[in-house]
Amino acid sequence: MENRIVVTGGRPLNGAVRIPAAKNSVLPLLAASMLCSERVRLRAVPRLSDVAVSLALLRGAGCAARWEGEDVVLSGPPKTGALPGQTAEQMRASILFCAPLLAKLGRAETNLPGGCRIGARPIWPGCGRWGLWSGTPGRAGWC
Repeated sequence: MENRIVVTGGRPLNGAVRIPAAKNSVLPLLAASMLCSERVRLRAVPRLSDVAVSLALLRGAGCAARWEGEDVVLSGPPKTGALPGQTAEQMRASILFCAPLLAKLGRAETNLPGGCRIGARPIWPGCGRWGLWSGTPGRAGWC
């Protein structure tokens, strides 16, 4: 069955539709904010546990991160390449924060990301080929 909306009638449509932000689009934007030299404001961010963990990761890396109503305001470059281990272990997407740390500081250190109910899945299998391993998979200090 095809998903579509059919509108019939003799009058043109007008108005506005507010599209809510999705977690899977917000988390990479939060991580990417570490690459920006100026303040970043993300509007209408959903208040989800993964967003709270991401803000804690940003703060742990030395960035400022706060709520202003429905928006999140982020600023400051990261000051440390080490993500807080217990925080990173709460969410699989915490691995997204490694690339900006590598780009800005030349190193990233974290515990294995967690939070995946599906079970163990490989993260960045190419890290070994790229020479990014600094430890043993499954232990702190890799990728």
